[in-house]
Amino acid sequence: MKQHDIVIVGDGVIGLTLAHALAQREMDVALIAKNITSAVTNASPQYDIRVSAITLSSERIFKSIGVWDKIVERRVSPFRDMRVWDATGPGQIHFDSAWVGQPHFGNIIENSVMLAALQENLSRYPTLTCYTDLALTELILPADGAILKTNNDTIFTKILVGADGANSWVREQAGFALEQQSYDQIAIVATIQTELAHQETALQRFMPTGPLAFLPLNHAHDSSIVWSCSPDMAAQIMAYDDEQFCQHLAEAIEFKLGKITHCSPRQSFPLVMRHAKHYVMPHVALVGDAAHTIHPLAGQGMNMGLLDAAELVDVIDKMYQLKRPLGYLPLLRQYERERRTANLLMIRMMDGFKRLFSNTQPILTSARNQGMNITNKLPWLKTMLMQHAMGNQLELPSLAQES
Repeated sequence: MKQHDIVIVGDGVIGLTLAHALAQREMDVALIAKNITSAVTNASPQYDIRVSAITLSSERIFKSIGVWDKIVERRVSPFRDMRVWDATGPGQIHFDSAWVGQPHFGNIIENSVMLAALQENLSRYPTLTCYTDLALTELILPADGAILKTNNDTIFTKILVGADGANSWVREQAGFALEQQSYDQIAIVATIQTELAHQETALQRFMPTGPLAFLPLNHAHDSSIVWSCSPDMAAQIMAYDDEQFCQHLAEAIEFKLGKITHCSPRQSFPLVMRHAKHYVMPHVALVGDAAHTIHPLAGQGMNMGLLDAAELVDVIDKMYQLKRPLGYLPLLRQYERERRTANLLMIRMMDGFKRLFSNTQPILTSARNQGMNITNKLPWLKTMLMQHAMGNQLELPSLAQES
């Protein structure tokens, strides 16, 4: 039987970030991975269709674990302005990062770029073991830890972390209860080129059928789009040829960037809210999509997961500092209290926004538009909203704090 102090199941951005942070502390960490490949030296000329809007707090996490420069070497796309408006009326809000003294709101980064940068640095840590050829078959939870049975070995650990995504094996095997609800929407993603330059401005139009977001990429005429709509509408959009899609997309964003001149192949996926009723049990913790998934309208899913990882690092540090056994449940519950409360608030806010902007009742539509315009005229309120969107909350995990 192999033994490790901490075992992380999952080699996505969240799992790899957590592995880096713990290995930097010379902890005995194992990563059970399926998709580790040799990291690419440079970004592909073609954009990855899946991107994330990375906040300043998430940027600081990547800097803290020493991978930010590797990400920048490949490709990042900072955005400095945001324009949001309501399709049903005159309501609109404009956010400018300069108003709060920041050079940018955050960065649009391809998921493959983050993964490649994180993978490249793994070999530097002598206390980190990567298992790339194990198939998990069973989880046993004795009183003093967790036992993972695999196709050819058995692993004992004092802390097991499920970072294995929305369909988490760890979550299911450990028996974590899950709240789940469909948003009744499909997200369509693509990379597009526009007639006019985006000027590093993110655009979002709220329509009764769902939000449409244009996220600026590092070439002035390239953007990543996320178009959320009903399943029937999504099926129709996915059936368009490229010319029809580009025309309808330009109309949907009200030609803010002129014509759509080119689009990549499109992908679509259903939007589902998932939230584990608990994030921890003795010797087990969930992070990232294993614990929660959220509507992409605010682009916060990846950032929530990175803050999960950073908070869990703080709690594990405290176990060592206080000389408590690894997996000590009262401290694991501290992680759960901090992150589940914050994530639940974000989930409820996104659900509220979806319901608010999909409602077409005239009185509510009018109030919604007036509210957006009033917000746009109140500097203190806009500043508060911008700071939250940047991830600059009052209390942040150590890795996310400004140095």
